[in-house]
Amino acid sequence: MTQEIIPEQTIDEDTQLQLTVYICGADGDDVTISTLSTNALLVLENPPEVYHLQNQIPLVITPSPNQNGSATITVLAIDTQGYTAQTEFQLTIVAVNDPPELSAIPNQIIAPSVNTINIPFTVFDIDTEYSDLTFDIQSSNPSIIPNDRIRMTGTGKDRLLEITPLTSVVEMTDIHITVSDSGGLTSSTGFTISGNRPPIISNREITLDEDKFVHILIKGSDEENDPLTYTVVNLPAHGTITIDGDIATYQPDLNFNGIDRFSYKANDGFSDSTIADVLLTIYAINDPPVAENLFYQITENTEKLLISFPHTDIDGDTLVYNIVSFPQHGSISKTSSDLMYKPEDWFWGTDTLVYTLSDGQCTSTTATVNIAIERASQYVLNISEAEGNGSIQLNGTDIILPWSELFDSDTRIMLEAIPLSDWVFDSWSGDQVVSSINPLPLTMNRGMTIKAHFVPPMQRLTLLGHQDVMINDEILSLPIEKMFYRGTQITMTGIPQQLFVKWAGDLSGSENPKTITIETPMTIGLVFTDPNEWQAVVRLETSDLPDIYTDEITIGVSVLATTEPDQLSSVYACSLLVYSSDNQNCRTDIRENEGTEYHWVIAVNPHGNMGSFEPRKAVLQWNPNQFSSEGYYRLYEGYNLNGNIVVSDMRSVNTFTVSGGDSMQYFTIVWSSYQVKEFHYITENGWNLISLPLLTDNSQLNHLFPDAAIAYEFIDGAYVSAEQLEPGKGYWIKVTKTGYDITGKPLKSQCVNFSKGWHLIGVTDNQVYEPLSMDCIESIYTYDKGAYRSVLQMLPGKGYWVKFSKNCDLCW
Repeated sequence: MTQEIIPEQTIDEDTQLQLTVYICGADGDDVTISTLSTNALLVLENPPEVYHLQNQIPLVITPSPNQNGSATITVLAIDTQGYTAQTEFQLTIVAVNDPPELSAIPNQIIAPSVNTINIPFTVFDIDTEYSDLTFDIQSSNPSIIPNDRIRMTGTGKDRLLEITPLTSVVEMTDIHITVSDSGGLTSSTGFTISGNRPPIISNREITLDEDKFVHILIKGSDEENDPLTYTVVNLPAHGTITIDGDIATYQPDLNFNGIDRFSYKANDGFSDSTIADVLLTIYAINDPPVAENLFYQITENTEKLLISFPHTDIDGDTLVYNIVSFPQHGSISKTSSDLMYKPEDWFWGTDTLVYTLSDGQCTSTTATVNIAIERASQYVLNISEAEGNGSIQLNGTDIILPWSELFDSDTRIMLEAIPLSDWVFDSWSGDQVVSSINPLPLTMNRGMTIKAHFVPPMQRLTLLGHQDVMINDEILSLPIEKMFYRGTQITMTGIPQQLFVKWAGDLSGSENPKTITIETPMTIGLVFTDPNEWQAVVRLETSDLPDIYTDEITIGVSVLATTEPDQLSSVYACSLLVYSSDNQNCRTDIRENEGTEYHWVIAVNPHGNMGSFEPRKAVLQWNPNQFSSEGYYRLYEGYNLNGNIVVSDMRSVNTFTVSGGDSMQYFTIVWSSYQVKEFHYITENGWNLISLPLLTDNSQLNHLFPDAAIAYEFIDGAYVSAEQLEPGKGYWIKVTKTGYDITGKPLKSQCVNFSKGWHLIGVTDNQVYEPLSMDCIESIYTYDKGAYRSVLQMLPGKGYWVKFSKNCDLCW
């Protein structure tokens, strides 16, 4: 690797040398270049720098500032294999004259009280002796500051200007300084001098109330708009003063009133203002009294404590006390100036009350009276004569009543009440104890007086019915349960008396009122004239034998459920029994009045086990006058209501013939307290939009509409086939007939929640419904003669498309 020779170089002082170094034959891609100098004061060495894929390398040499002379510069090149090449050249730096330099001088403001202003500044010249420098100083306003009133002193680089204006009021004047060296080079600087006017503040008069502080604005003015600071010159004699910015805060001494003053001045950074006075008038204000916290100590069950209220009032006013928070464990009574406190019986611990004092104008802050109540060392236990028949044991030992003894505090004892035969312990009572616990553990933490109560055993009286009963002048609604002591005599009256029929259950007869003595638990029914309470005899009678044989059952509804088991003889020509609700064979089954529909499953044997095996006939008979006056009665085949209706109205038909051999045939008697209603559909051949307006015994589609091909309901946005119809829903039904009749019970009122959107619905049989008045229904459509029709009313038996604008409850 070789490097071309660099010839001798000459440059001026304070300039850079820029060269190109030519490298040939370097191994590898990188070459590292560095320089060495024989005169480090003149030229510093360049650190190594790597150049990539270059054989013409720029080289920059920067001499030290303000230096001249010569140095030998060596340029060293190293390739990636470690081979080197170097060359040397002579560098001469020729001296060049530098102009002098003046420091900047800030603008000056001179106060009126200042005669001469001294302004320091510096001059620098590296090439010229300071003694050879010349200065020219000029004023722009000789009438205020003539040039001859400007004097410069100092030697070397540190100089001082002494400027003495002709007047104390200085208008803005420019001062210009030019310095020249021996070579004719110059440098200039300038600044302004202006006069300062002191700030202006004014006297103030301030009023305030005693014990109050006041913020005082002491802001002055300054013609030059300089920022002002404020200083207290004379402090107030009867208070404190603090200054924050242009706000002075004055706080008078506690309870001081009268005249106080302080003085202050302002400064704009150059001059003080004149001194201003602030006169303060503090008005007298009534001071609130001072209430003190108090402490008293007494013993448990102390009769009374006298509480006095010591107080201070700087104004000497007469004070009265007021209770703010009353004691929690005692009572107080007021006197003119003191207070009487009485603790609760047997309380010990700390009680407090909170009070204030008032002088008629002001109220003190609250203060607390703490009352420490020390515990007693012993307590008395008094046991009174017992009520009823029984005795008392104390810690397992019988005691003679009445009884009294002292116990140390916190002594634990056990009392047990022992009833005599046929008596029951009822409770403990006393001024400190009410309890039914027996034995009764007690801790003697107070004085106690206790009495034991023994009573006869309690007996339960259950009264059933659907009206009212009066027991010893107390009117109660039936049904009801009450407890009485054994042997208690009561008088019962069924109300209303004009509807009362008889007593049932554990009491019989029709006497009303009725007086009884409670000796055992009793269940008594009160039977009133009520269409929902009845009983009827159903009779079975043979019809094709020489002699007449009969059997009978009793069914009905009453306030009390009653059953009588069936007693079938060993030989019989026919038999009849009824199954109770728990499937027992019964001769009597009176159901409890608690519903609206009742079913009695009966078993009929028309042949019995007498005579030939030929089938025989027997006749079921009943008296409709024994039925309830309300609702309907029907007789079904079978026992699950899926059989045929053999008697649709048992009021108009009172017999039914049963034929067969020696085996049971089953029927069901149905009584519904609702009256059966009929509804007639007017339909068209084809599709109809209908609803079910009654609650039918059988709601199967093929039962209600035997020729119906299919029916659809609308659920969650889709049509779904329906085999059983429900009241309240709408249905598409395809039939061939133009009319249908159905029977059923009227529906009770109901409410259904519908979501937003379209729904297929219907209404009950007893009203014309007009729902468009509701704000949640947008429109209603029905279907007639093959087309949809908008309607305002909804009629029973019809189906309707209803659009809801939001979730909505619809009631009918």
